[in-house]
Amino acid sequence: MPTNIWPLQRACAISLTYDDGLAGHARELAPALADLGLPATFFVPIESDLIRNTDRWKRVAEMGHELGNHTVFHPCHKSNVSRGDFRNSSTDDRSWVEPCFDLGSYTESRFRRELDVASGVLTAIDGHCERTYGNTCFETTLGSASAPISMSGVLRPLFVAARGRLADHPAKPGPELDLFDVGTTQIDGQSVEQLQRIVDGARVTNGWAVLTAHGVGPTDHELYVDEETHWRFARWLRSQADVWVATFIDVARHARRFC
Repeated sequence: MPTNIWPLQRACAISLTYDDGLAGHARELAPALADLGLPATFFVPIESDLIRNTDRWKRVAEMGHELGNHTVFHPCHKSNVSRGDFRNSSTDDRSWVEPCFDLGSYTESRFRRELDVASGVLTAIDGHCERTYGNTCFETTLGSASAPISMSGVLRPLFVAARGRLADHPAKPGPELDLFDVGTTQIDGQSVEQLQRIVDGARVTNGWAVLTAHGVGPTDHELYVDEETHWRFARWLRSQADVWVATFIDVARHARRFC
């Protein structure tokens, strides 16, 4: 495998991803990122602002951003066993997960059908057929903790790639990279210096850092990155000529040539 695999011999790849289809994403965040020339991926559940403001989300895609599959109803494991890990959350309480949308009760068939519906709605909005999946709550299994079922078998026929679990280190494209569990770093609550160190770490390994945020500023979500911090980092990132900032799907398409 070549030493530097990224376009124009850049040192690393960065994908900015934002979860949950928040109103502020389409209203302010996406246009401002586009103005900076920073394409991003928005992992949008169908039951979100997307279904209420479809035209606005269509414009998000027209700006060059990716609309990624984040299911219809945002199911997560209600139990804290075999679940993802929300950083910077003050509690492990999962009382907000409705029993009917508990991944512990999902079968592969039900999960596949929900993903198909979500992708169909997104295609009706942006016209794209290929898509990626952003694991809700960073979870990679269905069913009970005593008999977990990997999502991989459902995801592989449906998507180009899946973001996967919290990994807190850059992915390294190559034969060992699982494109259906790439790994991500949650940036809610982090400082500019911490975010810059993530990019510097990706440079060292010639890797791919996938960054995940929810809200930008404390308006739409209890999990958020400080607004000033976010935009200071975004402007700094735009100035880094050796960094390829691209949507999750574009980096995945490039990386799979080396997997």
